[in-house]
Amino acid sequence: MAAVASIAEPAASAHAGPSLSSLIINPAGTGQTLEGLVRDMLRPMLSDWIDTNLPGIVERLVKQEMSGINDDQL
Repeated sequence: MAAVASIAEPAASAHAGPSLSSLIINPAGTGQTLEGLVRDMLRPMLSDWIDTNLPGIVERLVKQEMSGINDDQL
């Protein structure tokens, strides 16, 4: 198997690694992790989705359960 050529010089890679790691752990120097940023961005989207879809899901499931109860009583 042939070795894969690196696109960066070893010295540049060694210098860039810690810098990139610090951006992943602490993006933009805010003290917040990438996970925290993603969580903060997803929270309003998930809340909107739940507000829009949960009533219909609950209604459908209740109708299914009620239908099952009514069928059992016949």
